[in-house]
Amino acid sequence: MKLSRLTNSPIFILVGSLVLIAAFSLSVRFIHLEKGFKARHDQYFTQNGDPLMTTLDAYHFMTAVKHKLKGKKERGPGASPLLVVLTAGLQKATKSSLEKTAFFLPPLLAAFMALIYWWWGREFGGAFFWLMAGLIGMGSFYYYMRTCLGRFDTDSLIPFFAYGTAYFAFKFSTVERLRNRCVYLGAALLMSTLFYFWWIPARYVIPLLLLGPYTLSLFFWPCGRTERFAKTGLIVTGLLAALFVFFGFYSFLPENVSSLFDRPIDFIQLAVGGSGSGKPDVGISILELKPATWALYTRSLAGHPVLFILSLAGFVLLIAKNLRLAPLVAPLLLLAAASVLARRFLIFVVPLYAFGLAYVFTWAFHSNAFNRLPVPKTARNLIIIVSAVLAIALNSARAYGTTIEPKLSVYHVGIAQAIKAKAPEDAMVWSWWDNGYFLEYYTERAVIIHGGSQTPERMFIAAFPLAADDPLLARNWMKFFAARGKGGLRRMVLKLKDPARAAAFLKESFSHPERLKATLGKFGLRNEKKWRRYLFPKANVFLYLSNDLVDKTHWWFYFGSARDYTSGGIHPFIKRLFRGRFSIDETKGLLMEGRNRIPISQLYHARFMPRPRVIRRQEFGATSGAAVLWVRDFQIAYVFDQNLHRSLFAQLLLLNPLRPPPGFKPVKFAPFQGGAWQVE
Repeated sequence: MKLSRLTNSPIFILVGSLVLIAAFSLSVRFIHLEKGFKARHDQYFTQNGDPLMTTLDAYHFMTAVKHKLKGKKERGPGASPLLVVLTAGLQKATKSSLEKTAFFLPPLLAAFMALIYWWWGREFGGAFFWLMAGLIGMGSFYYYMRTCLGRFDTDSLIPFFAYGTAYFAFKFSTVERLRNRCVYLGAALLMSTLFYFWWIPARYVIPLLLLGPYTLSLFFWPCGRTERFAKTGLIVTGLLAALFVFFGFYSFLPENVSSLFDRPIDFIQLAVGGSGSGKPDVGISILELKPATWALYTRSLAGHPVLFILSLAGFVLLIAKNLRLAPLVAPLLLLAAASVLARRFLIFVVPLYAFGLAYVFTWAFHSNAFNRLPVPKTARNLIIIVSAVLAIALNSARAYGTTIEPKLSVYHVGIAQAIKAKAPEDAMVWSWWDNGYFLEYYTERAVIIHGGSQTPERMFIAAFPLAADDPLLARNWMKFFAARGKGGLRRMVLKLKDPARAAAFLKESFSHPERLKATLGKFGLRNEKKWRRYLFPKANVFLYLSNDLVDKTHWWFYFGSARDYTSGGIHPFIKRLFRGRFSIDETKGLLMEGRNRIPISQLYHARFMPRPRVIRRQEFGATSGAAVLWVRDFQIAYVFDQNLHRSLFAQLLLLNPLRPPPGFKPVKFAPFQGGAWQVE
């Protein structure tokens, strides 16, 4: 069939291409049920047969769904987004477990992107173009990774609503018939409204998606005098507003007006990986806020550098041949360009990459260079089609071959359930922030911090006791903040007029409760009875530590070892070495890893089975050397510096999980997984 006929898009080609794109998308994702999840069933499914999620943020939405099903009202913006409402309805209708509903839903929602490739493809080329773009986009490893089984998050429909909103806004801006304009305007407003309720931060990008195509159409499409005036006014207003914000002039406005700019500016600064203040940047430890690398673009997005380079060339050709479509592309190109600053925006790059690569093959059909080849036209077309199929295969090979595994195991679920069984309903679970949502879901208890509360103050509060070298200080710190919350720190800062003095006062008070009167006098405070009652409240606290914190020590210890929440701390050294990659000279006190020679200060000989215990401890003369935990029955070594050696984290998770320091009582421990302790 000729390409011109394909472009005419008979209904069977339209429906067939949409079905093919959706089926391809589902096959990329559901094939991993057999290749990964069922092959390792005991690790990926609980005893009830419920699957674990492949992102920790999933448990935030699952908790919200659970609350909605129980009729509990959530507070705050975005407490019950459209994802929660949809999932609650599906769970009721299917009578399936919430875990199974959340597990299978993302790939089904991702299939809606087939409509985007159809809508946009009609503007750029026709059926062959949108079919190619759809197969490329759906098979991109990065898009698969964000919409795979168990990726219960808003990612699955974010590009659908973003690209859909811009498309209908563009159509409204360029068609002439009033009836059609009204239809497209209604569709654009509907898509943007759904986008807002699907993903609350969309409110910061919806104006760009709605007004971008409309205002930019002034330079590429004819319009009446009134509309030209309106578009010009919007462009001038937008530029002035951008300059107003960029140069900080909004700060000269009355406070009740200038405060309106705070949230959008904070969102933009956090989204691109900056805190916008003198405080430690809370985004530096969040992977999604780091800049996208060349490897991410070429391997995760495209599957191969050649495909990415071809896509860039194709995209340039696409825009050069379709300049009138620039108003449609520009807003999404701006969002995609933000991935250079923060990789979370890579999800907006995927369709543009797919359009660029698809256009290379569409252009080849019409290229005079190909038409002049001394071979029959059918053979030329066959060469192009085979090349396109190979490109699709190379593009999707990594997605087909890689199972995205759950972030946590059934052992972690068991630890969380042990906390739930032992903890009173008013108890707080203490952990590092990325486990907060998971613990909130399985323990049904409050947590000290989670993925939505990563302020500098709360990061410091949560990390400090893990890095502390005094168990009594750590114990009192956790009980105080479990009862008083972040407001306890703010009160002390207001009282002592300085964050450093406030933190120093709390540390000294909690380390030496018996000397509280002297400490109060030192900091200019009086009334020991009142302060003792305030500083040492009764609180039920359970500490949760997972083994993945070993790999994240670089950041949580940085926050926890700081003087206060306005400054940074220490980046410690810790390394996990596996069988055959190290040896230990017990006579010289040296650990050998290849050519590296690491002096040892303390060497702990441990066995983890049938229960973890240190069987022997050796001291060496290298006072600044490393501490080494040598797990003899697994031939694994943990090597860490003296800062970590003295920390509560190391004492509990690595060295003495079942014989912890006073004030901590074991609840449940799983070797190489994690554990929980009651703070007494």
